Amino acid sequence: MTVTVEFFASLRETMGHGEVEVDAALAHTVADAWRLATGGKPVPANVLVAVNLEYTQLGASIRAGDEVAFFPPVTGGRGAHQDSSAARTARSRSTPRWRTPSRTPGASRPGGSRSRPTSWWR
Repeated sequence: MTVTVEFFASLRETMGHGEVEVDAALAHTVADAWRLATGGKPVPANVLVAVNLEYTQLGASIRAGDEVAFFPPVTGGRGAHQDSSAARTARSRSTPRWRTPSRTPGASRPGGSRSRPTSWWR
């Protein structure tokens, strides 16, 4: 009996494959499945885990036939890739969030107003 382990996004690129089967007799937890599927590589910080399409933790129990998925966080978080506040401020002032609407008769901006609310500008 086996457990299917899947890797998504950058984890797939790092591991060199998207899916691997591991022996269910050796994988009792999600962390065991990671260890067996990766050859003992450390689990990256903030990795999201799902078992049978439900989010869970590395210590969760698994059984034969389960599908374990690992994927990096989709948005947010703090770390080396986070912009400085000065860079975010400069970018937000130079790029308006509002775009010129279509000149099609009857076209309007969200909320139905033809005026340009100041809240749409950062």
